[in-house]
Amino acid sequence: MRHDRTGVDDLYRPLGVDPVLQRQPQRAQVAPHRLYLLPSGVGVHEDERSLEAVLVAERFADDRATRDDLRRAWEAARQAWGAGGDAVFIGPEMAASYAASPDIRADMGYSISAAHQAAHDNGLSPSFPEGEAQCQLIREIVGNPFRPVASDPAWLSWNSGTIPALAQSIGDAGAFDHLPILADALEDAGCSDEALLSHLRGLGPHVRGCWAVDLLLGKE
Repeated sequence: MRHDRTGVDDLYRPLGVDPVLQRQPQRAQVAPHRLYLLPSGVGVHEDERSLEAVLVAERFADDRATRDDLRRAWEAARQAWGAGGDAVFIGPEMAASYAASPDIRADMGYSISAAHQAAHDNGLSPSFPEGEAQCQLIREIVGNPFRPVASDPAWLSWNSGTIPALAQSIGDAGAFDHLPILADALEDAGCSDEALLSHLRGLGPHVRGCWAVDLLLGKE
C-alpha cells in the first residue's frame, strides 16, 4: 500500500501544547497510515458506530481492512455524530468520524481537537493532562521524525531472526511489559542506538503501533 506523508506539526498544533518537535524549523513527514493508529486515544464512544470506526481505522493501518471498509465506517460514524445534535457537536463522536476519514492528512487535526475539547468540557485542563497524554500517544506511534532510527539487517538476522520474532510476539499479545527483554536482545545483536533502546526500556505508555516495535518488523 502506498502512503503519502503529512507534517508532524499538524498533529501537535491543535493540542495547545508546545512540544520540542513543534519548535523545529523543518517539517518532518509522517506516513498517514500511522495516523490511523492514533484514534484509540480520542475518547470514550457511546455509539457503537463510532467505536467501530475507530476499530476499522486501526485495522486499515495494519492492512487488515480495505479503503471501502474505511469509507463505510466513516459514513456510519458521521451519522452517529449527527444523531446527537448540538449536544455532542464537538466530542468523541466527532473525533471518531474524523479519525476514520478517507483523507486522514486533512482531518486528523480535527479528530484530536474534538477529543481535546471533550476532555476540557468534562472538567479536565485544556492542555494537561489530556493534551499531554495525546502528545505522548503521538510520540509513541510517530517517534521523533527529526531523528529517525534505521534498523540494521544484522540485528534482524541475528540468532535466526530472534529480534523480529520477539517483536511480533510482543505486538500480537500486547505484552509491552516485555519490551525491555527485546531491548536486551537487541544489545546482544549488536545494537547500540540509544534512542531505540531507551524507548523500549522506557515506562511508555506503550501501545499497539509503537514505532520501535514496528521498526523491527519492517513496517514504515
